[in-house]
Amino acid sequence: MPSTVAAHTGSSPACGRVAVLPAPRHTCEAAVVVRAGREVTPAQLREFLSGKVAEWWLPERRAFVEGIPRISVGKLDR
Repeated sequence: MPSTVAAHTGSSPACGRVAVLPAPRHTCEAAVVVRAGREVTPAQLREFLSGKVAEWWLPERRAFVEGIPRISVGKLDR
């Protein structure tokens, strides 16, 4: 479930806003805003999420971005 992955990813001390989108083959992709002064690698994020979400829901691709566009009510701008 993308919402579960987003919630757990966002609970990382290094991660701020997160957008998780479903991808083919029951996986997902994540866009992650890293908090100021923090660093995180894809391997560290995967290790953080291991045991919190099912193996097949670990993001297959991750992008570390400056910001995530939102609409006026705060939802992800798809």
